[in-house]
Amino acid sequence: LRKYDKMMKHFIKNKLGENSWILICYRKCKNVCLYLKRFRYIYIVRKYLRMGGVKSFVSSNCFAGRLYQDFDMEYTSPTVGLWFLPADYVEFCKKMPYFLNSEIIWTECSKTEIGNLNREKAEHYYPMGLIDGKIEVHFLHYDSCIEAWKKWKRRAKRIDYEHAFFIGMDQNGCTEADIKAFDALPFRKKVFFSSKPVEGDSVIFIPEFQAQGYVGDPYQKAHIFYRYLSKWLKEHEVLFS
Repeated sequence: LRKYDKMMKHFIKNKLGENSWILICYRKCKNVCLYLKRFRYIYIVRKYLRMGGVKSFVSSNCFAGRLYQDFDMEYTSPTVGLWFLPADYVEFCKKMPYFLNSEIIWTECSKTEIGNLNREKAEHYYPMGLIDGKIEVHFLHYDSCIEAWKKWKRRAKRIDYEHAFFIGMDQNGCTEADIKAFDALPFRKKVFFSSKPVEGDSVIFIPEFQAQGYVGDPYQKAHIFYRYLSKWLKEHEVLFS
């Protein structure tokens, strides 16, 4: 379906242009359909997170943005519209206050093959940087280094460290060791969505993604993540009461 969606958008753009009313309507209809899929889970997830006093979402990819938008919340963390390499994300979480106050060195070359490959496959150019020269961040939904830097610094000031919910995703070359390293982080409120059946208190195994070896798109497949997250939150209610 995702391949078909890309083909449709490409066809409409080429034939009618980027601002075609048909393309705009197509996007709106698609967004409505995706929202309806996750609608019944939004209330449950929001209820438990509010019970737990969660004020900020920290994620390894765009899933934080999905949560902020569905819950009609201000962006109170900078991990929105971007993604990290798995091991770098764990390191970022370990020393988040330090890295949020560090400089970003902009680069055009990833530390990994999968990082370079994903950037080449992207539908548009996006900036990429190394926080403190170490933590690689792909600013997927930003047009320039200036835009990415300004929004990163502005949102970093809003983060509530005491009431943050940490989210990891099995993507971009994630290994079992990366999942276990995340699970060992000293935070009570954290969850990791995995395509692999790895043991861990914070690990949510999603069998729908097992065959492909990584979890799906956090926006297109948000209803699946919400379904498993709502179940996990009910089972771990003590953490959010």
